Amino acid sequence: MRLTRSLGRAVTLGLLAGALSLASACAPPPSKLAAGEAFTTNNSSYDEFFTGVREVHAEAQEAKNDEISSHKRLLDALGLEFKTETTALLAEAASRAKKLHDAGIALHLELTPEPKLVAAKGNADPGPNGEKLMKAFEDTARTSLEIRKRLAALGDRAEKLEQQREELEKDIPSAFKNESGSRRDEVTLEMAAAKVVLASASDAANRSAAAAARFVVELAQAVETGAPPGGEGPQKPGKGGKKFVPPKLPPLKKGAPAGGPVAAAPAPKPAAPPAAAPAPKPAGKKPKADDFEP
Repeated sequence: MRLTRSLGRAVTLGLLAGALSLASACAPPPSKLAAGEAFTTNNSSYDEFFTGVREVHAEAQEAKNDEISSHKRLLDALGLEFKTETTALLAEAASRAKKLHDAGIALHLELTPEPKLVAAKGNADPGPNGEKLMKAFEDTARTSLEIRKRLAALGDRAEKLEQQREELEKDIPSAFKNESGSRRDEVTLEMAAAKVVLASASDAANRSAAAAARFVVELAQAVETGAPPGGEGPQKPGKGGKKFVPPKLPPLKKGAPAGGPVAAAPAPKPAAPPAAAPAPKPAGKKPKADDFEP
């Protein structure tokens, strides 16, 4: 009886091991590109493409850190730690700007064509710390706008590579007709991985570019009004001051009009009750960085 049970367990384990081995053999091999590793084909067109994908992927992974690093000069001027949240940074910047306002110094942060802090001091003396802070306002806006431009360009690179990927994927059978079927399958696998990598890189770059743009606009508000985003500053309609108007951002491309920040993808809204279908509208183009108006 014991021998029968032992034999049964051995057979079961053997079948299980065989099934796992078969499943492992049938599973597609892991993608080198997805793991951040180099993949070469000895075809210059494909190798240049895969190299470009790796570069975009690596830069996109640092996008968020680059956007936050652009705040460093302002953090130093305010005596805040590098890990300070953006909302807390803007609140402190507004508080310090308000002190300058209360001392009789009016501030305005221009963003176009280049970031420039305009300070109407009159007879007021901001002192060394005040001068350092005002310089940090201007320098931080400039650095953030440079990061915005670079990350938006990174998103464009990812989109162009995706267009190239679609064409190269179609040409795999002819480009590798003299290669083995397994080699063509390998290239096809890496092309599929490239699609995922590029979509992720584009999203990361555009979201960080949008964050940099929003930060600069909100910094301009904090500097001019002495209040954090959403708050009320000393300049109010009907009390001798002008209502704060969000400044336009420098264009991302030469010849393009000044615009607003790149809009991050909004969170999905709850499904609405069914309604009569409206008349179809012409298809609109995908929003770009320069299409948004604050």
